[in-house]
Amino acid sequence: MIHYCFFVDENAKFDFDVNEDSDTSVEVPGEPVPEWVRLEHLRCAECMIPAGSRRTCPAALSIKPAVEAFKSRVSFQKIRVTAEIQGVKLEASLPAQFAVRSLVGLLFALSSCPIMMKLRPMAHFHLPFGGKEHTAFRHLGAFLIGQYLRQLHGLPASWDLSELLETFKRLHKVNGKLADRLREAAEQDAAVNSLISLDTFATWAEMGIEEHLARWEKLFAPYLER
Repeated sequence: MIHYCFFVDENAKFDFDVNEDSDTSVEVPGEPVPEWVRLEHLRCAECMIPAGSRRTCPAALSIKPAVEAFKSRVSFQKIRVTAEIQGVKLEASLPAQFAVRSLVGLLFALSSCPIMMKLRPMAHFHLPFGGKEHTAFRHLGAFLIGQYLRQLHGLPASWDLSELLETFKRLHKVNGKLADRLREAAEQDAAVNSLISLDTFATWAEMGIEEHLARWEKLFAPYLER
């Protein structure tokens, strides 16, 4: 279980408990669905969810609690946030958009969006407030483990990173549509900008992956010995 606590001001505190084995996009029968969460509203062109199989966009539904909590907050408002994971407690004081980004990324990865589900392994090894290089390393590590497991199961494996780069492109498209949804839902810009900031992370990781590898190569020198 991962616990986030956001101390917004003296009168507002938001707690979020996220189970790494859960699905953050489970629909509740009979629960009202805001327009911005509906599957057919601003639906991604490449969405693979069968029409009529559910009412809501899984990615949008997964972050609905966070959006409702922070919809009236502005991006630059300082927030103190704590994150507890596997017995470790981390604390930071950040502008709202960056404080919320970490939670939003976790909720997305645990949704049943076919694109976001590729990030589920990273949710199990979630790193609150991680930087760009940490994020790139985790993306690459998760991808390579996935390819190794495919190979073990007799499935085609991709080792040239083309599939990883394609995943980044798909994530970027999904994030763009989600940002459009959030602009309709939020009263202020903290929630929207947290998503834009998250997308910037993914774009930065995509563009810099080869540069990262060149820099990390010396760290793996013992693996390159004959």
